[in-house]
Amino acid sequence: MNTRGQHGGDDAEGLRQVATKGVARQRPTVRGAARASQANAASRRPQVLALRTRGLTFRQIGEALGVSHTQAEKDYGHALASVQALTAELIARERHLSVARCEWMLERLAPSIDSGDPKAILTAVRIEQRRAALLGLDAPRQIDVAGPMGHPAVNIIVNAAVDEWPDPPQEAAPAPVPRSPGRTSRPLVD
Repeated sequence: MNTRGQHGGDDAEGLRQVATKGVARQRPTVRGAARASQANAASRRPQVLALRTRGLTFRQIGEALGVSHTQAEKDYGHALASVQALTAELIARERHLSVARCEWMLERLAPSIDSGDPKAILTAVRIEQRRAALLGLDAPRQIDVAGPMGHPAVNIIVNAAVDEWPDPPQEAAPAPVPRSPGRTSRPLVD
């Protein structure tokens, strides 16, 4: 049986040539490879985070996942950044909800405040304090710690600690250097 096709090769090769004639070969593009790499990294990051929290080194994580230790470290950094971004977003949402609750409570207290109810006024002040704290409206508190006579307390603590240190051991006087016989000592300076 003749296995040679009209293109000079075996039938399978001939069919491949006919099927691909006039069709550009499909090669993976750089963009497609980058997308695949990003997808792999994105799927690896939770694993890297889980392995790192179990105490594995980046070298061990890289070996377990089939990547270099530097890639494992990069994936860990990206995973942490994602967790931080998610956490910051959740905190912002919770802050927004808490501020909305404070405003809702103040609206409900308004009639009692207008009538002069002392409990309602005190409650409103507390709600406003909470709202200001949530929004970061309060100025930072400065705490000055001073010791007796206005001296900084840190110096007093350090001095007290130094006073409690034991005295350094006394060193013995250095032994005299033996002289060679026949040499006289002369002063170095006239």
